[in-house]
Amino acid sequence: MVNETAPALGAAFVPSAAPIVFAGIWRFTLVSIAGFAPWVVTGGWFYRHVGEAGLYLACLLAFLVAALVLLPGLLSGPRRVQRTAMYFLPAFITYALLWCACWFLLGGRLGEWAGAISGGSAFVLISAWLLGRPRSLLLALVVFVAAHAVGYFAGGQAMHLLLSAGTAKALGMLAWGVCYGLGFGAGLGWLVAACVSR
Repeated sequence: MVNETAPALGAAFVPSAAPIVFAGIWRFTLVSIAGFAPWVVTGGWFYRHVGEAGLYLACLLAFLVAALVLLPGLLSGPRRVQRTAMYFLPAFITYALLWCACWFLLGGRLGEWAGAISGGSAFVLISAWLLGRPRSLLLALVVFVAAHAVGYFAGGQAMHLLLSAGTAKALGMLAWGVCYGLGFGAGLGWLVAACVSR
């Protein structure tokens, strides 16, 4: 999808980035649904037998496997799976570790915000370093962290609204995964376009 021979995007959003952003949204939303599946389907079992950290590890593995299936479509040219693995795996693992560290150390809303900012920033910096630095790294970082945070916190609100309306818990949890995927995917699409549109 991305032509690696065109000039990198500048500070402003250009129409040619729109297809990449849209692809990032729908592709990562599917990744997110898969990543949230251990929590939605077997979360109770994980909490009882291996604890919250074990559940997060299972979710991380689901995210990574789904990403290697769905995200190579954001790139063009040869070896898309290998190139996706090269940037996404280290970036997302670092993001997840920082987010979990903030959550377990700080807890509550402070831990969530600290995780969103530190984890999101690390994801952008590692991805940008491995994909090819965007002309405006600061803009890519701000867009990603903001989009990711909006998706994450909107997902939490969506889940609580659905639960307060009497909806099944699994549906509320799935709504969180969808919202998270939409936000993260929008930021990811922008980042990929900024880094590898040539």
